[in-house]
Parts: sequence; C-alpha cells; structure tokens
Amino acid sequence: MHRRNHDPVVIVRIEDGRPLGMVGLWLKDRGEGRASLGHWLAGAARGQGAAAEALSAVVRWAFDDLQIPRLQLYVEPWNTASVRTAERVGFQCEGLLRRWQ
Repeated sequence: MHRRNHDPVVIVRIEDGRPLGMVGLWLKDRGEGRASLGHWLAGAARGQGAAAEALSAVVRWAFDDLQIPRLQLYVEPWNTASVRTAERVGFQCEGLLRRWQ
C-alpha cells in the first residue's frame, strides 16, 4: 500500500524535548512530481530559527530521500515572518492564489 501523505513532523527543542510546532508534508500530488509543505510554530518559539531549521530538514528529506522534484510551500501573504522563513530556506514567491479557498 502506498501512503499518499505523511503525518506532520513535530518540531521539538533538543534541550528539554518541548514541542515547538510542526512541519507537514503532503504527497497527494507526488504522481505529478510535486508535494506541498506547511509549517506552524508556537508563539513563544518564534524568532529563534526553529521553523527554518525544521523546514530545511524536511525539504532535504523530500528532495534527497523521497526524490520529489518540486516542493510547494503555501504562506499567507500577510505573514511576513513565514515569508522570510521560506526565503531563508530557499523558496521563491511565484504568485498569489486569489480566492483559492
């Protein structure tokens, strides 16, 4: 049986094991050569680089181990911190999905 999606990956602080947030990887479009990512971080954990580090790890896993050629990251345009995190990891803005959901 082929799994179409992965469970979210929990972002945990190494020092004390405290959960800080999550990164999700959705593989429903893997047959078309792409997958989607999303991330969320607790307010107290923001601004410390945890999201970029976790997102980078999942991106490397998707490219290197899962051999997915294209990753899409959906970020709300008003969320400038998430936009900066995405750019830090190497994502580039390609457009705005108006009235998408």
